[in-house]
Amino acid sequence: MYWMGQGVLQDTSQAIKWFEPSAKRGNADAQFFMGSYYLLPRRDIAQGVKWLQLSAEQGNQDAQWLLGKAYSQGDRQLPYDPVQAEMWLRLAAKDNLEFYQKTLLAAEEQMTADQIAKGKALAAAWKPKHGLHPGQKPAEGRQVGTDGKPRS
Repeated sequence: MYWMGQGVLQDTSQAIKWFEPSAKRGNADAQFFMGSYYLLPRRDIAQGVKWLQLSAEQGNQDAQWLLGKAYSQGDRQLPYDPVQAEMWLRLAAKDNLEFYQKTLLAAEEQMTADQIAKGKALAAAWKPKHGLHPGQKPAEGRQVGTDGKPRS
């Protein structure tokens, strides 16, 4: 309610106060909101990626889309990674909104065939991991560090 200002004055700081404990316990929706809060206005890219990665690994398609967009655009704090972008955008677009599918196609126009193939392979092998929380291993071979960056 604080996030959207429904029934109360909008107060994102208060919303984050409530989202954070839930996100730390593994709630994918709360993790998505935490990630959005940090990433979208570029408050803290590493924190945003950390929370989005946890949410995306659990199958939250909005988090997958936003994480894919972040990797496809790149930033000095989050380098361009077309393979990760392909994987996350492909997962987000699966059985989802046409908008997400168009985002994937637009990103692929900037990628090589090899990058697309590698991202497709990662997406095909991906399995959701429910209840992830900070410091936990999200998937075989990929781990989110305290800085929010994937670790191998």
